[in-house]
Amino acid sequence: MRIISGKYKGHRLAAISAGIRPSSNRLRKTLFDVLGDFVDGSVWLEPFAGSGAIGLEALSRYASYVIWNDKNSEAISLI
Repeated sequence: MRIISGKYKGHRLAAISAGIRPSSNRLRKTLFDVLGDFVDGSVWLEPFAGSGAIGLEALSRYASYVIWNDKNSEAISLI
């Protein structure tokens, strides 16, 4: 899994194997295509972070800040 656009485009994302299913590239592409320029300077909350892919994609597209939360401490440590 990789960051699909922005300043970190192409960076690989690590994931743990504790039953976490990261969001697909297609889902993230669609989400950020819809949001467009609203991402720049925005603040994000990712309450079920898992791999943190959506928040990391937002940061890559110049979001100001991301808050990740997950009940799995290993996932949070990885992010």
